[in-house]
Amino acid sequence: MHNRAKGLLSSSRRSFGFSGLGIALFCLWSMIATQSAQGQTYTVLHNFTGGTDGDMPYAGVTLDRAGHLYGTTTQGGNTGLGTVYELKLFHDRWLLNSLYQFQQPIGAYPQGRVVFGPDGSLYGISSAGGTGTGGSGPGDNPCPHGCGAVYKLQPPATACKTSICSWIGTSLYSFTGGVDGYSPSFVDPVFDQVGNLYGTTEGGGPGTCGVVFQLTPAHGNWTESVLYGFDCGFNGFGPASGVTFDTAGNIYGTASVGGAGSGTVYQLSRSGSGWVETTLYTFLGDFDGSEPVAPVLFDAAGNLYGATIGAGPHNDGTVFKLQPSGEDWIFSLVYGFDQGRIYGGPSGNLLMDARGNIYGTTWSGGAFAQGSVFKLSPVAGGWTYTSLHDFTGEDGSLVYGGPTMDASGNLYGTAAMGGQYGHGVVWKITP
Repeated sequence: MHNRAKGLLSSSRRSFGFSGLGIALFCLWSMIATQSAQGQTYTVLHNFTGGTDGDMPYAGVTLDRAGHLYGTTTQGGNTGLGTVYELKLFHDRWLLNSLYQFQQPIGAYPQGRVVFGPDGSLYGISSAGGTGTGGSGPGDNPCPHGCGAVYKLQPPATACKTSICSWIGTSLYSFTGGVDGYSPSFVDPVFDQVGNLYGTTEGGGPGTCGVVFQLTPAHGNWTESVLYGFDCGFNGFGPASGVTFDTAGNIYGTASVGGAGSGTVYQLSRSGSGWVETTLYTFLGDFDGSEPVAPVLFDAAGNLYGATIGAGPHNDGTVFKLQPSGEDWIFSLVYGFDQGRIYGGPSGNLLMDARGNIYGTTWSGGAFAQGSVFKLSPVAGGWTYTSLHDFTGEDGSLVYGGPTMDASGNLYGTAAMGGQYGHGVVWKITP
């Protein structure tokens, strides 16, 4: 049920009619050069055992100022419902501290990463668990394992005197499976400047096909508001990633299916006391790609970048760019993957450095069909593709989460399976 590979492949069978959107479409077939990385060092920082340390780390990791890594595992732990972990370097060894073992009321099966909130606590969104079940009978229960929850983790009130310390978990909100949404799958929480938290759910909502939501804190409680409900049609549906803000406070994201049949990129803008949705691009499932499950990011010039897991020139996924032009957004292809793996493109976040290089992962594909880490560098007339690492299975397999970069240019991430024990790894790539 919580295997993303199955979800990605099954969702590829869904399609809807073409949307007659008045958007200027422009295809720039980039001149792509391909090369292998030189001097890269790949290191496995932790091999998950499937026991108390966790199993299947779908999400990427978060760095703190001290260089410690924080992440989630979708399964494993004492309860089998997943964990939140910390990795820190101690005498040239990376030690794992299991910060939290999930309990059903707090959350279960987290598939997104944890992030630091304005108060310094860790926040995350779990795909299941919580107190909501979505119905009173077996025929109207969309989430028998719980409809998902937003949670907060804090260190214990008294100072910890050992190297292994558990944190305290609190549920901020449990989805009910109704108009508030359910199944917030691979969603990283995002905060605005005043401390509100934002995310998406794949199901539920007024239109039954997913929502964009906001959680507002007040006097120790959090209130959920549905900013937009997808209607299963031309505006897309089934958002499977978090959202991105621009400098004006507009919200951007992707819907994995719908539109012309293969997903959309959308914008939410404030209008009075509400929000108005605009579809910036609808995927045709052709050269442009299909099923954009990764979130979008902005460059310094205000262009949007994102990725799709399928279709494209080689039917293996794409990285794309949307450039604002008046009221329209112009689509161009940055790169079409050709790794011999249908629907093997990026499912996690992309990362852009100060020079405009784009980094990402593919969940499968690569030289051994186990996933890869890549770099795209802008050059005159196009982009240069560099393979940073191809997973073999022994060093990790199936890379769903995107990379994280430290100040020295090192990349960190996870593979959901493979490794020494077959239960996933945390890795580092040193330039």
